[in-house]
Amino acid sequence: MTVSKKRHSSQKSSKEDYWQPIKARTLTDDVVDRIVEAATRGFILPGDRIVETEIAEKMNVSRVPVREALRVLESQGIVINEPFKGIRMAPVTSERLDELIDIRVLLESHVLNMFIAKGLHRDATSIEKLNQCIDQMAQAAIVQDSYEFSLSDVNFHRTLCQLSGNNTLTALWENVSKQLTIIIGISTFTKPMEKIVDEHKKLLDIICSGDLSKIKVEIKEHIRNQNKKVNFEQAIDKKREQ
Repeated sequence: MTVSKKRHSSQKSSKEDYWQPIKARTLTDDVVDRIVEAATRGFILPGDRIVETEIAEKMNVSRVPVREALRVLESQGIVINEPFKGIRMAPVTSERLDELIDIRVLLESHVLNMFIAKGLHRDATSIEKLNQCIDQMAQAAIVQDSYEFSLSDVNFHRTLCQLSGNNTLTALWENVSKQLTIIIGISTFTKPMEKIVDEHKKLLDIICSGDLSKIKVEIKEHIRNQNKKVNFEQAIDKKREQ
């Protein structure tokens, strides 16, 4: 009888507490973003150890949000936790790049199918949103800000997903967005940002043509340019020397 009352009380409490205001951001979110930014700028490089206590001290937070942030990053493949070695940034391997290419080609090809089917390539508002992302990339390139550049690049592709109207697909794509941000940032250590801007202009021009066969070829080439036609080992070594 006592157990039953306790269970009823617990259920009542959980229902009363359920509808609480949503917190827009948490300390964990801030730590996640700070680590991603550090990796994108080359302050933490692939293979580097990440020490929980050091990050907590530098950010003036407890170890709890740092630990939670590292769990989030581990679930997204950004950090790895190895026995007896601790936590470190995931290396940029050919296998990792191939996986990113496969998932992005699959998702973004479908996105563009929907984009064209809805006639969005003829919609001035939609095209202007994509042009704004490219303009932001160009501005970041002027000041050589790898983090802002990467965010703008990623936002171009996120905007394509959002415009497609498929929220589930957008959520799936979002799972690799932070990995992509870091990889683009690393690529800019050796690849001129202006060249990447031009690649996006070319992609958008082909999207505006509405020629789906050309678009499918271009999106595959575009994604490969971002992932496979960059010598990441050289880029990381160059940054480590600096």
